[in-house]
Amino acid sequence: MEIIDLGEGTARLRMPFRDTNTTVGPMIHGGAIGACVDLGVMAAAWSGTAPAPEQPRGVTVSMSVNFVAPAVDDDVDIVATRLRKGRRLSHCAVEIRTRSGDRLVATGSGVYQIG
Repeated sequence: MEIIDLGEGTARLRMPFRDTNTTVGPMIHGGAIGACVDLGVMAAAWSGTAPAPEQPRGVTVSMSVNFVAPAVDDDVDIVATRLRKGRRLSHCAVEIRTRSGDRLVATGSGVYQIG
């Protein structure tokens, strides 16, 4: 994973294409896409937290993934937004898009507990 950008309640990450993340031919496995949603939720929940702890602690409380189209032989970008930040829980939304064509691959949402 690569961090592309972190803002206040936003995160943009990238998962480079690797054969080890594929299922049929060069199509990225749904489990890898789901992991991207999970990482996006976590990154958006922590983004903008100052100062960032040396050892961040937290856990995904809930998560859903909606697959829209396959990602084939391409890097995927993870675009995440924190929708609401409570005392310990953050509600986040994520889009997974292909890098080269900006094609929507999946959407997701999740709740992340900090601490």
